[in-house]
Amino acid sequence: MGTRNTEIQVLSGSADIVLVAPHGLAQDDENTDRVARQTAERLACTAIINIGLPRKQLDLNSIQQAKRHPTFIQTLKAATTADGRSQVIWVHGMKDKSAALEAGSINAGHPVDCLIGYGLPNRMTAGADTITRLASLLSTGGLRTVVAADERSKFRGHSADNMNQWFRNNGYPFSQVQSLQLELSWSGVREDGCISKTAAILAAALKQFIITDS
Repeated sequence: MGTRNTEIQVLSGSADIVLVAPHGLAQDDENTDRVARQTAERLACTAIINIGLPRKQLDLNSIQQAKRHPTFIQTLKAATTADGRSQVIWVHGMKDKSAALEAGSINAGHPVDCLIGYGLPNRMTAGADTITRLASLLSTGGLRTVVAADERSKFRGHSADNMNQWFRNNGYPFSQVQSLQLELSWSGVREDGCISKTAAILAAALKQFIITDS
């Protein structure tokens, strides 16, 4: 079950995992809305999905711009559990060229399907062990995943205005909320014929991730 308006769709479910697709429209991070929705449906978890706001009109991955939306930040805050632990996963898309450059910059030795960003040492939004475990689970499941290179703050979710930093900026401890962003490549990952497979891999990894993190 969930709620929907012309801009944002909210799927209700467990707050252990909160998936957020701040872009997702065809002209932005295409199909991240579909990936987030299908992953959330498999996990029965909470999801907040942008379904109607182009980034050039209002960028919901920018804290300053997101504040202008009447419900987005309030919905995000309400989605996390106050008496437990939530993992907030921001679902983004990256071009294949960016994935190739990233793979080369860290000598990955293979194409990259997914990058994980969680800030830099002075602005971490999740524990390093958390990220290492999730990257391993995703890669084992079939989505080749690495941590974004330190120097690429765009993919690391490091900027103080990046929504990945919202919980840290507002004093949430890791014991309550950890936040990270996934950058999904296009070919074989977000393409129309690959949505279901990608969602299945994400859901399986995140389900195991919650079990091992509890």
